[in-house]
Amino acid sequence: MAHPDDYKEIDTFEPQFIYHLHVGKHNRLIARIAWKLPGGKVVPMSFVCDTGAPSHFYLSKKALDVLQKHRLIKEYDRETQYVKVQANKHNIFNANIEETPYIHRSANIIGLKVLKKLHLNLADNTFSFNKDFVYL
Repeated sequence: MAHPDDYKEIDTFEPQFIYHLHVGKHNRLIARIAWKLPGGKVVPMSFVCDTGAPSHFYLSKKALDVLQKHRLIKEYDRETQYVKVQANKHNIFNANIEETPYIHRSANIIGLKVLKKLHLNLADNTFSFNKDFVYL
């Protein structure tokens, strides 16, 4: 469930949106987007966009390790973790994170609450987020 170049620290990244429609199999919207790291680097990750996911983000162990290494994960209390997301220049919000459920453990998932805040747009076998959105 990951692109070969996911989790590598790089200087810049252009988001990629993959509209995967497969007759008779699972259909998926996959967003390859990047987290902005302290110091200016970014780290891309692939996410399944899941409108049925009740939490903001579900992150694989590998994704959690990267975000913890760079101290991007914050805590409301001992049981609730979150990350700050900058949807555009004027919209910064806290998004709860959980570990991806075991059955999908290698995947990263974006739930509907974040898809809505990033202004998910669907059109003609493609999709995108708000035009101002660059990095998480």
